[in-house]
Amino acid sequence: MTLLMDSIKKYDIVLPYLQFLIVYHMKLFLYPNYRDIYKSVLDQHEQKVFVDDFIKILKFIDPQFIKEQDMPMYYKEFMFHLLKANIEPLENIKKERVLQSSCTVTSTKIKGLRLELTGHFINQYYEMKENDRVYIKYFNRLKKCKREELKKTIEVWGYKLRDFRHAGFVVEIPIWAFAFDFVLKTPNDALELNHVNIFKSLFTRIFKK
Repeated sequence: MTLLMDSIKKYDIVLPYLQFLIVYHMKLFLYPNYRDIYKSVLDQHEQKVFVDDFIKILKFIDPQFIKEQDMPMYYKEFMFHLLKANIEPLENIKKERVLQSSCTVTSTKIKGLRLELTGHFINQYYEMKENDRVYIKYFNRLKKCKREELKKTIEVWGYKLRDFRHAGFVVEIPIWAFAFDFVLKTPNDALELNHVNIFKSLFTRIFKK
Protein backbone atom coordinates (compact mmCIF):
# COMPACT_ATOMS: atom_id res chain seq x y z
CA MET A 1 0.00 0.00 0.00
CA THR A 2 2.94 2.31 0.71
CA LEU A 3 4.23 1.78 -2.81
CA LEU A 4 0.80 2.52 -4.26
CA MET A 5 0.41 5.74 -2.27
CA ASP A 6 3.93 6.91 -3.13
CA SER A 7 3.26 6.33 -6.84
CA ILE A 8 0.00 8.26 -6.74
CA LYS A 9 1.60 11.09 -4.77
CA LYS A 10 4.52 11.43 -7.18
CA TYR A 11 2.90 10.59 -10.54
CA ASP A 12 -0.87 10.93 -9.87
CA ILE A 13 -1.26 7.31 -11.05
CA VAL A 14 -0.14 3.83 -10.07
CA LEU A 15 2.61 3.17 -12.57
CA PRO A 16 1.88 0.21 -14.89
CA TYR A 17 5.18 -1.44 -13.98
CA LEU A 18 4.30 -1.16 -10.30
CA GLN A 19 0.86 -2.68 -10.88
CA PHE A 20 2.39 -5.65 -12.66
CA LEU A 21 5.06 -6.07 -9.97
CA ILE A 22 2.52 -6.00 -7.13
CA VAL A 23 0.22 -8.56 -8.81
CA TYR A 24 3.24 -10.77 -9.45
CA HIS A 25 3.87 -10.94 -5.70
CA MET A 26 0.20 -11.09 -4.71
CA LYS A 27 -0.37 -14.20 -6.80
CA LEU A 28 2.18 -16.11 -4.70
CA PHE A 29 -0.22 -15.96 -1.73
CA LEU A 30 -2.71 -18.00 -3.79
CA TYR A 31 -0.30 -20.87 -4.45
CA PRO A 32 -0.46 -24.04 -2.28
CA ASN A 33 2.88 -23.45 -0.53
CA TYR A 34 1.82 -19.98 0.63
CA ARG A 35 -1.96 -19.76 0.91
CA ASP A 36 -2.24 -22.00 3.97
CA ILE A 37 0.62 -20.42 5.94
CA TYR A 38 -1.59 -17.58 7.12
CA LYS A 39 -3.77 -20.10 8.97
CA SER A 40 -0.84 -21.18 11.11
CA VAL A 41 0.41 -17.68 11.98
CA LEU A 42 -2.80 -15.60 12.08
CA ASP A 43 -5.89 -15.98 14.22
CA GLN A 44 -9.36 -15.80 12.60
CA HIS A 45 -9.66 -12.02 13.00
CA GLU A 46 -6.19 -11.47 11.53
CA GLN A 47 -7.02 -13.80 8.63
CA LYS A 48 -10.04 -11.64 7.79
CA VAL A 49 -7.90 -8.49 7.95
CA PHE A 50 -5.34 -10.13 5.67
CA VAL A 51 -7.94 -11.01 3.02
CA ASP A 52 -9.60 -7.58 3.30
CA ASP A 53 -6.24 -5.85 2.80
CA PHE A 54 -5.48 -8.16 -0.13
CA ILE A 55 -8.71 -6.99 -1.81
CA LYS A 56 -8.02 -3.29 -0.98
CA ILE A 57 -4.64 -3.47 -2.70
CA LEU A 58 -6.04 -5.43 -5.62
CA LYS A 59 -8.55 -2.65 -6.33
CA PHE A 60 -5.66 -0.42 -7.43
CA ILE A 61 -4.74 -2.91 -10.15
CA ASP A 62 -6.03 -2.79 -13.73
CA PRO A 63 -7.48 -6.24 -14.59
CA GLN A 64 -5.32 -6.26 -17.72
CA PHE A 65 -2.23 -6.78 -15.54
CA ILE A 66 -3.91 -9.76 -13.90
CA LYS A 67 -4.77 -11.22 -17.29
CA GLU A 68 -1.14 -10.90 -18.42
CA GLN A 69 0.30 -12.74 -15.41
CA ASP A 70 1.85 -16.16 -15.85
CA MET A 71 -0.39 -18.12 -13.46
CA PRO A 72 -3.18 -20.70 -13.70
CA MET A 73 -6.47 -19.44 -15.08
CA TYR A 74 -8.44 -20.17 -11.91
CA TYR A 75 -6.25 -17.72 -9.94
CA LYS A 76 -6.91 -15.04 -12.55
CA GLU A 77 -10.63 -15.77 -12.30
CA PHE A 78 -10.41 -15.51 -8.51
CA MET A 79 -8.74 -12.09 -8.68
CA PHE A 80 -11.32 -10.91 -11.22
CA HIS A 81 -14.03 -12.18 -8.86
CA LEU A 82 -12.56 -10.22 -5.94
CA LEU A 83 -12.49 -7.11 -8.13
CA LYS A 84 -16.00 -7.82 -9.47
CA ALA A 85 -14.47 -7.25 -12.90
CA ASN A 86 -15.91 -8.32 -16.26
CA ILE A 87 -14.60 -11.85 -16.77
CA GLU A 88 -15.30 -11.95 -20.53
CA PRO A 89 -11.63 -11.39 -21.51
CA LEU A 90 -10.74 -14.54 -19.58
CA GLU A 91 -13.66 -16.52 -21.00
CA ASN A 92 -12.41 -15.85 -24.52
CA ILE A 93 -8.99 -17.25 -23.60
CA LYS A 94 -10.54 -20.29 -21.94
CA LYS A 95 -12.58 -21.15 -25.05
CA GLU A 96 -9.45 -21.12 -27.17
CA ARG A 97 -7.20 -22.98 -24.75
CA VAL A 98 -9.62 -25.75 -23.79
CA LEU A 99 -9.27 -27.11 -27.33
CA GLN A 100 -5.53 -27.45 -26.67
CA SER A 101 -6.15 -29.30 -23.40
CA SER A 102 -5.98 -33.05 -23.10
CA CYS A 103 -7.35 -36.03 -21.25
CA THR A 104 -4.78 -37.95 -19.23
CA VAL A 105 -4.72 -41.74 -19.01
CA THR A 106 -3.46 -42.62 -15.53
CA SER A 107 -3.65 -46.42 -15.79
CA THR A 108 -4.05 -49.08 -18.49
CA LYS A 109 -5.08 -52.66 -17.77
CA ILE A 110 -5.43 -55.57 -20.17
CA LYS A 111 -8.60 -57.59 -19.56
CA GLY A 112 -8.65 -60.42 -22.05
CA LEU A 113 -9.21 -58.82 -25.43
CA ARG A 114 -10.05 -55.44 -23.94
CA LEU A 115 -8.13 -52.47 -22.55
CA GLU A 116 -9.42 -50.72 -19.45
CA LEU A 117 -8.37 -47.08 -19.40
CA THR A 118 -8.67 -44.91 -16.31
CA GLY A 119 -7.95 -41.20 -16.40
CA HIS A 120 -9.23 -37.69 -16.03
CA PHE A 121 -9.82 -34.39 -17.79
CA ILE A 122 -8.30 -31.91 -15.34
CA ASN A 123 -7.09 -28.59 -16.69
CA GLN A 124 -7.08 -24.95 -15.71
CA TYR A 125 -9.44 -23.79 -18.44
CA TYR A 126 -12.52 -25.90 -17.87
CA GLU A 127 -14.32 -27.49 -14.94
CA MET A 128 -16.39 -30.49 -16.00
CA LYS A 129 -20.06 -30.28 -15.04
CA GLU A 130 -22.45 -33.05 -14.06
CA ASN A 131 -23.96 -33.28 -17.56
CA ASP A 132 -20.59 -33.34 -19.34
CA ARG A 133 -19.15 -36.60 -20.60
CA VAL A 134 -15.84 -37.84 -21.97
CA TYR A 135 -16.02 -40.10 -25.02
CA ILE A 136 -13.44 -42.19 -26.86
CA LYS A 137 -13.55 -42.18 -30.65
CA TYR A 138 -12.05 -45.18 -32.46
CA PHE A 139 -12.77 -46.77 -35.84
CA ASN A 140 -15.48 -44.10 -36.38
CA ARG A 141 -17.20 -45.30 -33.22
CA LEU A 142 -17.95 -43.03 -30.27
CA LYS A 143 -18.02 -44.71 -26.87
CA LYS A 144 -19.10 -42.96 -23.68
CA CYS A 145 -16.75 -43.31 -20.71
CA LYS A 146 -18.12 -44.15 -17.28
CA ARG A 147 -17.66 -41.49 -14.68
CA GLU A 148 -15.02 -42.04 -12.00
CA GLU A 149 -15.63 -39.49 -9.24
CA LEU A 150 -12.52 -37.64 -8.07
CA LYS A 151 -12.06 -36.14 -4.64
CA LYS A 152 -9.96 -33.20 -5.71
CA THR A 153 -10.64 -29.48 -5.33
CA ILE A 154 -8.67 -26.25 -5.38
CA GLU A 155 -9.63 -23.84 -2.61
CA VAL A 156 -8.21 -20.49 -1.50
CA TRP A 157 -9.29 -18.92 1.80
CA GLY A 158 -12.59 -20.79 1.79
CA TYR A 159 -13.34 -20.00 -1.88
CA LYS A 160 -13.67 -23.09 -4.08
CA LEU A 161 -11.91 -22.30 -7.38
CA ARG A 162 -12.17 -25.73 -9.01
CA ASP A 163 -14.08 -28.90 -8.22
CA PHE A 164 -12.81 -31.88 -10.22
CA ARG A 165 -15.49 -34.27 -8.94
CA HIS A 166 -16.84 -34.98 -12.45
CA ALA A 167 -13.46 -35.07 -14.23
CA GLY A 168 -12.55 -38.75 -13.79
CA PHE A 169 -13.44 -41.53 -16.23
CA VAL A 170 -12.98 -45.25 -16.88
CA VAL A 171 -13.70 -47.09 -20.14
CA GLU A 172 -13.04 -50.41 -21.84
CA ILE A 173 -12.15 -50.63 -25.53
CA PRO A 174 -11.03 -53.52 -27.78
CA ILE A 175 -7.33 -54.28 -27.44
CA TRP A 176 -6.85 -53.66 -31.18
CA ALA A 177 -8.17 -50.10 -30.84
CA PHE A 178 -4.68 -48.90 -29.95
CA ALA A 179 -5.19 -45.44 -31.48
CA PHE A 180 -8.10 -43.21 -30.52
CA ASP A 181 -9.24 -39.65 -29.80
CA PHE A 182 -10.81 -38.15 -26.72
CA VAL A 183 -13.97 -36.09 -27.15
CA LEU A 184 -15.60 -33.87 -24.54
CA LYS A 185 -19.36 -33.51 -24.89
CA THR A 186 -21.27 -30.78 -23.09
CA PRO A 187 -24.99 -29.99 -23.41
CA ASN A 188 -24.07 -27.29 -25.93
CA ASP A 189 -20.99 -28.53 -27.73
CA ALA A 190 -18.66 -31.39 -28.66
CA LEU A 191 -14.92 -30.72 -28.45
CA GLU A 192 -12.29 -32.98 -29.97
CA LEU A 193 -9.35 -33.16 -27.60
CA ASN A 194 -6.12 -35.16 -27.82
CA HIS A 195 -5.14 -38.17 -29.91
CA VAL A 196 -3.63 -41.20 -28.14
CA ASN A 197 -1.60 -44.06 -29.56
CA ILE A 198 -1.10 -46.75 -26.90
CA PHE A 199 1.64 -48.59 -28.83
CA LYS A 200 3.58 -45.40 -29.43
CA SER A 201 3.36 -44.47 -25.75
CA LEU A 202 4.49 -47.97 -24.74
CA PHE A 203 7.48 -47.94 -27.10
CA THR A 204 8.49 -44.48 -25.85
CA ARG A 205 8.55 -45.76 -22.24
CA ILE A 206 10.58 -48.83 -23.24
CA PHE A 207 13.23 -46.82 -25.09
CA LYS A 208 13.49 -44.32 -22.24
CA LYS A 209 14.34 -47.18 -19.89
